[in-house]
This record gives sequence, structure tokens and C-alpha cells, in this order.
Amino acid sequence: QEHPWKQLLDAGASVCIGTDGRSSNPDYSLWSELLFLTRQSDAEKWPRILAAGTRSGAKAFGLENSAGTLTPGKRADLTLISLPESTGADPWTSLFAPHAKPVVTIVNGLATGAAASAAEPCNADRELRTMLLDRLA
Repeated sequence: QEHPWKQLLDAGASVCIGTDGRSSNPDYSLWSELLFLTRQSDAEKWPRILAAGTRSGAKAFGLENSAGTLTPGKRADLTLISLPESTGADPWTSLFAPHAKPVVTIVNGLATGAAASAAEPCNADRELRTMLLDRLA
């Protein structure tokens, strides 16, 4: 039986996206889960799908006051996505394009992922910008 996530979104339920191991996701990638769901739905649902991977998860874990959105006073945990060159497409189409890929993830000031060594510390704006520009050049 198909999972009822579309019906839950349509009903206004708070839906969270996650991975629970290789049995459901071969690479543990939350980004892969989000891309999978966007390919199964209309573009009008994409903002809610992104929220399911960000603020809804933070709320489900009781972290909505410290994480889940880019808001002053919260941790700036985030993932930078390499977008295709601008084609005039709307931002959601660019964000969820098949070749848009996570470049680096920042959690608690530590950068991880393809563009960062295994947990390289960042000191806010200047060091993060320098690290990203050096690695993406």
C-alpha cells in the first residue's frame, strides 16, 4: 500500500521527512528523500516538502525554538545546494532540479560534506565564505 504522505500534506498535517537506515534509503541522504518526494508530487507541494525536511522535523523533536529555520537567535544549521545556472526557472524548479546537489552542510559551526574535510570548524561569515570560495573554485 502506498504511503499517504500526499493526503497528509493536503489535510494540513505536519509531515516530517527522515531516513532510518539502508532499508529505506541506500545513502542515508535526506536530500535524496526530498528529491524523491518532489518527483512524486506537483510543484505546488514543494515548499511543504522542504518544510517537512526542515522546520517540521525540528518541531517534532521539540527544537523549533533553536533550529529548523534561518531565524535570528537560532542555530544556522544549513545545507548549501549547488544550483544549475539560471535558466529563468522559478527558484523551486532550480532547487529541486535533478543535478542540484548538496555541497556542504553546516551544523553547530562545523562544515561537513563533499566540499569540506571531515568536520572542519568555521568561524562565522568570513571563514565560512573563504572556505566555500576556495573549495568551489
